[in-house]
Amino acid sequence: MERDSILGRGMNVLAAVGELAPTTVEALAARVGLPTSTAYRYVRTLRELGYIQEYEGYYDIGVRMLGLVWDARAREALARLASPLLFELVSRTSETATLVVREGHLARTAMSVEPHRPVRLSFQTGTTHPLHSGAPAKMLLACMPEAFRLDYVSRTPLDTLPQHRFHAQALSEQLVHIREANVCITRGEVDVDSVGVSVPVFRHGELIAALSVAGPASRLGDRQMREVEQLLRSAARQLEGLLDCRIAADRASPRADDPPRAGTRTPRPEEGSWRAAAPSGPGTGHEVLRARRTS
Repeated sequence: MERDSILGRGMNVLAAVGELAPTTVEALAARVGLPTSTAYRYVRTLRELGYIQEYEGYYDIGVRMLGLVWDARAREALARLASPLLFELVSRTSETATLVVREGHLARTAMSVEPHRPVRLSFQTGTTHPLHSGAPAKMLLACMPEAFRLDYVSRTPLDTLPQHRFHAQALSEQLVHIREANVCITRGEVDVDSVGVSVPVFRHGELIAALSVAGPASRLGDRQMREVEQLLRSAARQLEGLLDCRIAADRASPRADDPPRAGTRTPRPEEGSWRAAAPSGPGTGHEVLRARRTS
């Protein structure tokens, strides 16, 4: 019974973080009816386990929890922030730009923007693919903790992709290199004529997503790839800045029913200022190089 009571209080604290975030320990204690010192012990444990994260005394849902509750609304909110950056990437590179997030052992395309070119790579928003398939997926996998990577490599069939065969040891070594370089470049993994470049997006050290540019290999030589990498790194820094600005705006908008020092709330996705555009579809009269998974 005592154990159930401890578990119940811990779940109440976690639920309160989701309702009030970004918020303080004092606000959480007031919401769940616990002494501040007791609430802090629960917060500390949840933070150590990765279910919540802390920044300058404020607490929010952590990456481990996002992996459990990530839904279409959360992807839409992130896509709103990334939308102008993806369009800018397409404008600068004339290739397809994507925003990809992790869902468990899969990578999901949260948003895709395509150039108006006769031949281009096309990725449908919302589709999923394995984490060892393509530049953004591998970038996400490489940034995960070592225990997750080892478990993924040991448990996931790596010979399911006809275009590219992986071996566990080679993939593990490749992921270490990608993590150290903080960029992933793939050639011909999904389509023999495709090239992809991807960089990670972090929020206070927590992995949020990956940005990627992909196109036909005939248009992306070594020089173009270096330029694309720099553009992606700049876009990732801007997106991280936008996420910080959103947090700051949230803190400046207190809830009417919060107790004193209750912190602030995160606005609903529909309150964002960016509109996520749908990806270009077929039927444009152009020849489109289709890829089921991200390069």
